[in-house]
Amino acid sequence: MRIDRIHIDGFGIFHDYDLSGFSDGLSVIYGPNESGKSTILEFIRTVLFGFKGKGSTNRYPPLNGGKHGGRIFLYDSQNEKFTVESHADPKGGQPSVGSQDNLPPNFDQLLETVTPKLFQTVFAFSLSELEKFESLTNDDDVINYIYGAGMGVRNLDEIIKKITKQQDDLYKEKGRIQEIPELIKKIEATNSGLKKCRSSLDVYNNCLNDLENLTKQYDEKLSKRDDFLERKKHLEKCNDAWDDWIEIQNAKDRLRELPVVEDFPSDGISRLERLLEERDNFNQMITKSEQKISTLQSQLDSCLINQNILGKEREIENLSEGWDKYKTATDDLPTLIAKRDRLNNDLENSIAKELPGSWSKERVLAFDTSIVTREEIRSYENELSNAKQKLETAQKSLNSVARSEKNRKPLLASFVVSIIVIVAILLFLIREDVGAVILLVGVALGGIVWYLQSKKLENEVTNEITQADRDKRMAEQEFYRVQNQWHNWLATQRLDKDIEPSTCRDILASIGELCTKIQSVDELNKRIDLIETTICDYTKKINDTCNSDNVAIAGNENTTTVVRQYEQIRQIKQQLNEEKEKVQKREKLSEDIEERKKELDLQKDEGDKKEKQIFELLVKGCGVNTDSLNEDNFRKRSEIFDKRNKYLKTIEEHEKSLKKLVGGGAVLEEFKKRLEEWVTKGREKLEADISDYSDKIGEYNKELDENRFKQGGIHRDLEQLKTDEQESSLKQEYSCQCEELQDKVDNWAVFTVAQKLLRDSRLKYEKERQPEVVKRAQNFFSCLTNNRYNEVKSPIKSSSDIKSSSNLNIYVVEKATGKKRNVTELSRGTAEQLYLSLRFGLVGEFVAHHNEGLPMIMDDVLVNFDPNRAKQTCKVLKELSAANQQILLFTCHPETVELVREVTEDPVVLKL
Repeated sequence: MRIDRIHIDGFGIFHDYDLSGFSDGLSVIYGPNESGKSTILEFIRTVLFGFKGKGSTNRYPPLNGGKHGGRIFLYDSQNEKFTVESHADPKGGQPSVGSQDNLPPNFDQLLETVTPKLFQTVFAFSLSELEKFESLTNDDDVINYIYGAGMGVRNLDEIIKKITKQQDDLYKEKGRIQEIPELIKKIEATNSGLKKCRSSLDVYNNCLNDLENLTKQYDEKLSKRDDFLERKKHLEKCNDAWDDWIEIQNAKDRLRELPVVEDFPSDGISRLERLLEERDNFNQMITKSEQKISTLQSQLDSCLINQNILGKEREIENLSEGWDKYKTATDDLPTLIAKRDRLNNDLENSIAKELPGSWSKERVLAFDTSIVTREEIRSYENELSNAKQKLETAQKSLNSVARSEKNRKPLLASFVVSIIVIVAILLFLIREDVGAVILLVGVALGGIVWYLQSKKLENEVTNEITQADRDKRMAEQEFYRVQNQWHNWLATQRLDKDIEPSTCRDILASIGELCTKIQSVDELNKRIDLIETTICDYTKKINDTCNSDNVAIAGNENTTTVVRQYEQIRQIKQQLNEEKEKVQKREKLSEDIEERKKELDLQKDEGDKKEKQIFELLVKGCGVNTDSLNEDNFRKRSEIFDKRNKYLKTIEEHEKSLKKLVGGGAVLEEFKKRLEEWVTKGREKLEADISDYSDKIGEYNKELDENRFKQGGIHRDLEQLKTDEQESSLKQEYSCQCEELQDKVDNWAVFTVAQKLLRDSRLKYEKERQPEVVKRAQNFFSCLTNNRYNEVKSPIKSSSDIKSSSNLNIYVVEKATGKKRNVTELSRGTAEQLYLSLRFGLVGEFVAHHNEGLPMIMDDVLVNFDPNRAKQTCKVLKELSAANQQILLFTCHPETVELVREVTEDPVVLKL
């Protein structure tokens, strides 16, 4: 459904108010505070779902009058138009739908599916409802819709409750009033009755024979009694109709005495009196209108106009309106010139002070301070820093290798010699000759090892020094290369080659500030030129106007020429105003005359119509004969016609009484013939026959009563002897009760299994799959937060949580860190963006499962969003509206309107 137009008869501050022009997609309704945005939102909710019932206070009473309520004009998905209307009454006021033939086939189901609370929470909400998480978590309809939409049902909890109630109605543990316990009690009572049955067939058959004989006698006497009753009834009807028949005959006799007036206008006399009075009133009004037209024409002829002054209206008005602007310009010009000179001096001093070398304003403006230039400087700074760092690192490495050359010793050789010496000394102490030989051999071996290791260390140090020196030269080359590129870049920018990149960034900042000052000076020059042009143009115009009219300059010789000219213009304008007032007066007089003439023509037409109506009424009442066509004859014929109608009405009323007594058609005609015969015989004979029939009927009634008494005794005896039939009936009842018990036990088992399967299926679904609503909300929330949060989760804790209606446990995942955040850990704006995304998901899921959608209405929901996320939200609203979703966005902030215009081409913006 889409809203096409709303009409408010009376609601809050609105009375007889129309709002239309809504787009099928996104529409922005802009208005300042207290313009009625919240009132319109509440009006839409109330009209679609009705006013509250008795005992509650209806909000937004009609402060400015009108009937409390209004209408909403809607289109369905087939572009068929229909209307929903609601007005408050003592019982509340339910909505009524117009144009039933054009209703969408599922309109009633749609309003049954969406409760007023669900519509207020999801489809039509304000900022106060958006920022409360409880508006989503504390509503059973919203929770059930989130977890039931993907499973194909809307309210699974309600289904489980219904099954549980049906199960408890059959059987409940420790219960006594359920269907199964009650049925068991009945079976026990039936079984007890079967034990008491005995048979007595002979006595039973004799009683049947006696009863049959009495019945035949009863029927014969009853037939004779009924015959006498019918005769008595006919005579009583004749007696009842006697007075009506006499009145009918008397009325017919009087009708024959009156002249025949078959037709006469209904309520003719009062109509004639009214028409005569209206004709006289119109004649008086015509006389007054003619006198008023004559008076107005005299006033018009005496009002003369000076056309010469009116021809100068545009020039005089322009000069008068431009005086304040001219005076302000002459006062401001010296101050602006002094300010310009001061800014020029300050600018020149700033250029000389803040920029090295020779700089001019033109060079400052021409210098490139774009982001590309700043990035080039930052790039050179990084490259120089890296090259310098590499050079210092290479130098440190070379120095470290040189120092380590002096400290390296042949440690292995020293260790070997030391071991040999220790062993030789120990052997020398034991045996001198062996110790001496071993000592000599050890010294020789130590010397050889020392030499070989020293040679190896020398070669390693030489290689390390060579490599370190090579790395240093490469670092120096890289540093000089980057330094030369930087100097070349400075040369292209006409800057000193000794400037460092950091200093160059400061120069760029100074140039930016100087450009701002130069622009300020240029704007001030333009303003001074515009003021001077304004002064010159105004002076020329006032001179031309005064000179063209040969107007003498007013004022004394001490005043300036322009001031004296303005005084003359002021005097001419005063005269112009007087002439314009005369023009308005003549126009008003002319309009009044024309209006009076039209009114006079209408009065004459109405007077002629009254004369014609009087003539036509007389013709209807008196006929076309001109001799009898007068008021007196009309009144006489009216009197005769009324008398005839009175007698005819009397005949008709009594005829109705007869018809009511005996019926219509041939039966009535036959009754009239019999009645006329009895009238000739006399009423005394009729009443005597009625009395005779009454006596005979009384005798037959007495005999019938005695017969019925005997039959009653036999019936009582038969009831006591009916044991066999009672036993058969009790057996059949016992069998039926047992079958019914088995059916109810089977049903109770089915309900138990169904309840278990539904609970287990829901638990499995919520554990293994995210609700479709949450999945949709995840995409919207990621877009609103610029992909900062890429996941929205709604886990369930255990199977017992299904019984809780407020089981919406939501958390989000931050993309960069993977950290989970609950709603309470989010900022106010981010939390509102999450709540808004959930509502978008609910709306999307609703459209996916229904042929008809509902419009989405939001009141100032972007207040707490930063500009970037507010813009992202507008983009999401645009995408939703492009998918055939109507959205009405109320706001009091011009920034919101501009954001919508920025992301949408030609948006629909309505102002309150």
